[in-house]
Amino acid sequence: AMHDSSERDLPPSCHPKTRLKVIETIIAWIEDADPLVDILWLHAPFGYGKSAVMQTAIGILIFFGLRHLFAGAFFFGRNKPGRDLARYLFPTIAYQIAINVPGMRELIDHAMVLDPTLPSKTMEIQLCSIIIKP
Repeated sequence: AMHDSSERDLPPSCHPKTRLKVIETIIAWIEDADPLVDILWLHAPFGYGKSAVMQTAIGILIFFGLRHLFAGAFFFGRNKPGRDLARYLFPTIAYQIAINVPGMRELIDHAMVLDPTLPSKTMEIQLCSIIIKP
């Protein structure tokens, strides 16, 4: 689900003054004009609070008027129909990129016109066709 989806009503967030180092690292990566990696993938064991950390980081960006630095996010949900399936990851991210990043909508639309079956393709093909290439 996207960060502001109704499926995530009352989304988790970090308690004040917790997880500061990881949130600072995420914000620094977002603000870096030339990061070492192009995609930030937060991974940790179940129960670590990954969703809370990312929701807090997104909230900070929006609060400080830095929404333009946010391309997209996807929150998996254990035992949540549709949110527990990886096949929705790249189409959801591509949709958000098309909305949030100027000039990307046309490129992603073009990829979909060239192959309207992309949403049913493998994740590798989706990643290359609607995330990396455009």
